[in-house]
Amino acid sequence: METEVRREQIAEAALDIVSEEGVGALTVRKVAKRVGFSAPALYRHYKSKADILMAALDDHFATLFSLLRDAMQSCSPLEILRVFYFSNADLLKNRKSIIQIFVSDQIRFGEPKVLKAIETHRNNLHEQLTALLKAGQEQGEIRRDIGIEELFVHYLGLIITPDLLHSHRKDYVDLDRQADANWKLFRSAVRV
Repeated sequence: METEVRREQIAEAALDIVSEEGVGALTVRKVAKRVGFSAPALYRHYKSKADILMAALDDHFATLFSLLRDAMQSCSPLEILRVFYFSNADLLKNRKSIIQIFVSDQIRFGEPKVLKAIETHRNNLHEQLTALLKAGQEQGEIRRDIGIEELFVHYLGLIITPDLLHSHRKDYVDLDRQADANWKLFRSAVRV
């Protein structure tokens, strides 16, 4: 049960349910059924919907931070941001979106443990991306007349907007085209 593959299957099943039916429809029983377990077997490892959502979040952010570590092999801060951005776009094409969990009022008002996990992961990502943006400014690659927080919000918007559109209708946005257009605008706006 506790293998990495099983955890990924459980996270994926949870995201499938959230994507198809919304956060409110997610239950331990539904996830158990999707992964071929009995509900009591899954309850031994995940006591609640919040625990399953936490596992899905942890899996998602572990992947994101792995992509960021891979991008760090690039030679400059702006190139790292580019590689990470397009890796995110590829991830979105190949996995279920987790954005619905981030924007759910049910999570915001009813799942403080999940909300805290989202904030912790977001803060970690914020710290790493703002450090990259600052390094880009210090190296003369990114404009200094734009504040770090403004740059971060703009960059995060590059990731979130297509994700949000894609999470509701897969045919609503051409992800490759959107990613290319977004990156070109961001790069031209911030590059010295």
